[in-house]
Amino acid sequence: YISFKGLLFSIGIPYCIHLLIMILYFWYIGETKISFNFKHINSKFIRSFITYSLFIIIASKVIILLMRIDSLILGKFWGDKVVGKYMHILSVVILLDIPYKVARQSVGPLLANAFEDFRKKEIDALVKYATKRQLFLASFVFTILYYNMTFFLKTNNYQGARQLLLILGIAKTFNNFFSVGLIVLVLSPYYKYSSILSLFALVNIAINWYFIKLGGLYGAAFSLLFSIFFLRYKFYKKFSSSFSTLPN
Repeated sequence: YISFKGLLFSIGIPYCIHLLIMILYFWYIGETKISFNFKHINSKFIRSFITYSLFIIIASKVIILLMRIDSLILGKFWGDKVVGKYMHILSVVILLDIPYKVARQSVGPLLANAFEDFRKKEIDALVKYATKRQLFLASFVFTILYYNMTFFLKTNNYQGARQLLLILGIAKTFNNFFSVGLIVLVLSPYYKYSSILSLFALVNIAINWYFIKLGGLYGAAFSLLFSIFFLRYKFYKKFSSSFSTLPN
C-alpha cells in the first residue's frame, strides 16, 4: 500500500509538472510579462475588485453548501449508516461530473479570451459545443454505470441501490445540460446574479428537509433531482434571458 506521504507526492507532483509546462509554454509564446507598475490601481478599481471577489466567494460557498446539505440532513434523521449507503452510491455517480470538469478546464480559458472584447457569437458557440459533448459523454458513462452497477458498487447488501443509482444518475447527467454556464456567469457583466444562488440555497435546504424526513435515501435522491431540474433550470433561464439582451 502507498503511504500517506507517498499519496501527497502522487497528488502534488502532477500539479507541479502541469504548472511547469504552463510556465514554459507562456515563455515560449512570449507572454511571461512581469510588471511592477501599479498606476492603474485606483479607488474605483479596488471597489470593483472587492465587489467582484465577494460575489464570487459567496457563490462558491453556497455551491459547497448545496452539494453537502443532503448528507447532513440525512444523517440527522436517519443516522450515519444510511449516510454511508447514500455516499457509497454517490461516490460512483460522481463520475458523471467528469465531463463538466473536463469542459471547465478546456473551454474555460477560451471563454475568458472571448469575454475580453465580448465576442458574443463565439461565446454562444463555445457553450453549445461544450454542452453537446458533455451530455453525450455523461449519458455514455451513465449507461456503463447503470448496466454494470454490481461491479462498481461492490455490494448487494441493501435493496433499492439500482433505483437510487438511476435517480442520482439522471440528476447528474441532466446537470451537464447546464454545461459551463456558471463560468459564463462569473465572466459576464451579470456576475451579481450569483447572489441569487443564496436564495436558492434556502429553498434547497427546505426541499431536502421535507423529502429526506419523508423518504430517507429516496428522499435525498429525489431532492437532488428536483433541485437540478427545477431550481437550476429556473436560475439559468432567468440568467440566459438577461444575457441574450446584451449587445453583440
